[in-house]
Amino acid sequence: MNPSLSILKRTFSNWAGRLHVLFLLVLSLLTNLQAEEAKQGERLRQSLRISAESLVEGSLQKTIDRIVAKQPGATIILSPGEYRLDKTLKLTAKHNGMTLRGSPGTVIRGSISLNDWKPVAGHDGIWQATLPMPVPAHLNPRLIFHDGKLLARARTPDAGWLETEQTLQANGPIQLEIPQEHWNSAWDNQSGLVIRAVQKWAGFEQVVTGIDTKQRTLTLPLAAISHRQEKKNRFWFENTLGDINREGEWIYRPAENAILWKPLSQRDTSSAIPPVDVSLLEALLIVDHAENVTLEGLDFRECGSAFSAQGEIDVQAAAKRRGAIQFRWARQCTLKNSSVSLVAGYGIDLQTGSNSIRIENCRLHDLGAGGIRIGETVIAPEPEKQVSHNIVSGCQISHYGNIDFGAVGVIVFQSSENRISDNTIFDAPYSGISVGWTWGYKESPCHHNIVEHNHIHDLGSELLSDMGGVYLLGPQPGTIVRKNLIHDLKCHEYGAWGLYTDEGSTGILLEENVVARCMKAGFHQHYGKDNIIRRNLIVDCGEGGVRRTKEEEHNSFTFEQNVVVNTTGHFLHSHWKNRNVKLNRNLYFSNAPQPWRWGMWKWAAWQELGYDKDSLLADPLLVDRSQPEKGFQINSPVYQELGWWPDRSQPRPLADVGPRHVFVVPASE
Repeated sequence: MNPSLSILKRTFSNWAGRLHVLFLLVLSLLTNLQAEEAKQGERLRQSLRISAESLVEGSLQKTIDRIVAKQPGATIILSPGEYRLDKTLKLTAKHNGMTLRGSPGTVIRGSISLNDWKPVAGHDGIWQATLPMPVPAHLNPRLIFHDGKLLARARTPDAGWLETEQTLQANGPIQLEIPQEHWNSAWDNQSGLVIRAVQKWAGFEQVVTGIDTKQRTLTLPLAAISHRQEKKNRFWFENTLGDINREGEWIYRPAENAILWKPLSQRDTSSAIPPVDVSLLEALLIVDHAENVTLEGLDFRECGSAFSAQGEIDVQAAAKRRGAIQFRWARQCTLKNSSVSLVAGYGIDLQTGSNSIRIENCRLHDLGAGGIRIGETVIAPEPEKQVSHNIVSGCQISHYGNIDFGAVGVIVFQSSENRISDNTIFDAPYSGISVGWTWGYKESPCHHNIVEHNHIHDLGSELLSDMGGVYLLGPQPGTIVRKNLIHDLKCHEYGAWGLYTDEGSTGILLEENVVARCMKAGFHQHYGKDNIIRRNLIVDCGEGGVRRTKEEEHNSFTFEQNVVVNTTGHFLHSHWKNRNVKLNRNLYFSNAPQPWRWGMWKWAAWQELGYDKDSLLADPLLVDRSQPEKGFQINSPVYQELGWWPDRSQPRPLADVGPRHVFVVPASE
């Protein structure tokens, strides 16, 4: 055969093969596009828009149920407006696959409005309204609302607290002695007088059950906790008529089932008194045994929470308190671009058997307890009850702990493989993020959790003690805390620590975090085992930078490639005599004159103990000390000698610390 013809034949054959493959690819693409268009068309056909005025018998629950009975997996769009709940909305297996989507201005409220106000005789400017239905004792109102804002329950003193050197009885009841100058002769057993107190990392609220005017004592029914006693226990009075002295303050009188309040501006007639909203629901929404449910663009507001009628002794992290939005045995559900506010408990609550739940770009604020709780406090032996593989991302959580001061922005209890990322958490009395619920070294199902790229700031307000920006507890193999920005934490007596590995913390990696201006220390370990703290930047944190409380017979932690900067010249505090801790390749710098100190040792003596053999004393050349997250100047010894930036083709260290995108307020608000 002619060589030219042979080459031409082969060339044609190759091109024909390629064209055939290309044809098949195009055909496949067109088929997929047609299938996707069909799916979109089906979704559009199943999308239904409803309004508050078109609800079946005025019920959002009945309307949703009727729609999904006819069209399983439907998308339901709520038009702008208020959707009032008189019962908790419940989504179950029959709602699998559905989407409930709000519009800008869609508000789901769990409250009733009080409008029938009558003046209180002898108390000018104070008005009273009776609730329209009996209130169960465990649902006595703890938060009330006006015009979308929390109203403060009346208290004395108006701010701060009173102090007593009395040790509060740990076997109860408590006989609280009141100084003469604070005794109120108008108190009586029917007044609903409440004592609030704070002790270390929590507090209590107790309804007074007895008043002894001769001894000037108040009887509180519950015992105090002995290990939370302070040198001077702090307390104040709430919920009596005599406490109302400022506009917007209120009280609840159980005997009369009535709210009394002083309106925000003086009025002459009851018709001019603005409404007050009160919630008697324990939850706004429960997703129970459901899968693939999407909640989007919704504004949830105003929910109560169960409280004991006689009061409660708070537990750490307000662990007893449940959430306004609850997921139980739920799988692969999503709550996004939504808000939760004005609730008495936690905002969102992932309970037993819930897995692969996504909470994304949500705003949670004005909360009685905390933001989001994940898992249960009790270890369930059955694998199917475990809570795991959940994501909380891109949320803003603020102004929490209004009732339970010790509540947390996001807390992971006995739960594994969750990711808490890119959130902004601020303005609360206690910790930002907490992971773990085991004290000591007993094995737990809390492991492989990721806490990263969060911005945690302005917590503590000097009310409580023993708190952390990120608080960790118990053995947690595989848990990582990285690239978080933590700053401006304050405590009452002790414990405003940026990174805090508490009792039994084990196997945790804390790396590339920036911690600044924490009142006591940037990093503190109470006791734990084999934690790794590396490449963190700790700047201007109270006592100096790093604290170790308990010495044990194993390696407490490894502290390496960290940068510690302060004004005190004292870098390490508490107990360092035991050699079971590793420190090396760190950089220390202070504005204070030398000699600087590491525990009780000066630099040469410290190194002779075997610590920090390859560490540096040098100015790290921060770009901006007031904003240390901006990192270091290009010629910093942190890069040159500490090895933070070995590959200059990669992004600068700390360039992506904190959230990776700017929070956008959900359109629902």
